[in-house]
Amino acid sequence: MEAEEEKLLEHAKNAVHALTDKKQKWSKKIGSFLLEILVIVIAVNLTIWFHNWNDKKHERELEKEFLIGIRENLIGNMDITNSITDFYKNNPLVYYDSVIAQINSNKINAHYVDSLSFELIINTTQNYDYSIFQSFSSAGNLRLVENKKLLNEIMYLYSNDLPFNERYNKEVTAKRIDGFEKYIGYKIG
Repeated sequence: MEAEEEKLLEHAKNAVHALTDKKQKWSKKIGSFLLEILVIVIAVNLTIWFHNWNDKKHERELEKEFLIGIRENLIGNMDITNSITDFYKNNPLVYYDSVIAQINSNKINAHYVDSLSFELIINTTQNYDYSIFQSFSSAGNLRLVENKKLLNEIMYLYSNDLPFNERYNKEVTAKRIDGFEKYIGYKIG
């Protein structure tokens, strides 16, 4: 940056010198002055263009890193959701269905019911990773995402959908615990 400024200062001095040179004719002075001003204008415009291009390139790199990070983050969040879904489908719900079927058929396998009774209270939690979104957002960089539809969907996902899923999971857990305490826990102490 200093080298650019020094060159501009040199051309500015040349422009002033061209106007104040008493050895030159007035028309030659104006021509030399205008040439130096033209060089300054071109240099300044090129410098501004290069800096803007460089800033835009840097912003695109930030956007790309953010979107790749969000994609990886969402894949991880989807893995969490899938594991929770699998947990409920393969553990408590299987137990519930089996016990209900035993009750309905009046053929209760007490050993099965007792040995897996922990399925009544076992839970899993769902906590998503918001760090990439929050850090990019708090730095004021969401404006860098050029695809506004995609940006709106990402913002909605992280401000509405994921928090809703977390709250819903906590409510399900609370209802399961309340149901256990109300119907079973008080009976067994």
